Amino acid sequence: MKGYIEMSILSYAIDRIKNVEILTSQTNSHSVVFESDSFKTIESSQSQGMGLRTIYKDNIGFSFSNNLDDKELIDQAIESAQFGEKAHFTFAEQKDIEDYNIYDDEVNKTPTELMLDMGKEIIETIKKENSDIKVDVELEKRTSQHSLTTSNGFSQEYKKSFFSVGVSGLIAKNDQILSIYKAKTRLSPFTDTKELTQPILEKFKLSSNISAIQSGNFPVLFTPRAVKFLASILTSSLNGKMIQKQISPLSEKVGESILATNFTLIDDGTIKKGLTTSPFDGEGTL
Repeated sequence: MKGYIEMSILSYAIDRIKNVEILTSQTNSHSVVFESDSFKTIESSQSQGMGLRTIYKDNIGFSFSNNLDDKELIDQAIESAQFGEKAHFTFAEQKDIEDYNIYDDEVNKTPTELMLDMGKEIIETIKKENSDIKVDVELEKRTSQHSLTTSNGFSQEYKKSFFSVGVSGLIAKNDQILSIYKAKTRLSPFTDTKELTQPILEKFKLSSNISAIQSGNFPVLFTPRAVKFLASILTSSLNGKMIQKQISPLSEKVGESILATNFTLIDDGTIKKGLTTSPFDGEGTL
């Protein structure tokens, strides 16, 4: 994807404005969906887009198009710069990037027939243990390509892949509804679904024991899954854009200790095979 299109747009843009950044992305997704124990549909989607950012008269201008050969992006970016914020940065310069092993072409090669068989197997496994459970399953394989090119010499691209399976079980009985969900996402395809079916079946077994509780104060244990949602409140406040705009409650806390010393939060976008790992972000930061 990196090459003619980006360089053509960049060359055309530089003739008019000096500071340009072009970000492109293309995504292909294929899903197999089961609903209420039965096959429902196979869905496929493709998307592409190009974002062009410029620094024009010290202001930031931006435009976006789904057409990767749309030279009108330049005029639109210049026009938007009239209302843009002041730029206190420069676009990324030439640099090398690391390979974090986040793309597996086997995801793209995974046949739809295999995904259908996996969905059927999941439903059969759960129904065999408890026929009252209504099962929904969604399997998805997704690949994407991303590139970033700037007038300062940065020109890199990377691919990423995902294979995910989500399973939902539901029981409606005695005017009560209980739904349990479990999902698994990896960068490479997998066929072992016990990590999905067994926890769901176990939770339904535990839910059959209805207990009463008295009012009072009780210790609370937060599982890793619950901590993720609690931490999301903190991570949004740590967003660099929020801090730069001074709209984060932590904007004035940079360099200060705000939590107990036994709590550590690490933001690392370079973990090998991490689901959110990438060799660079939308601004060319490694």
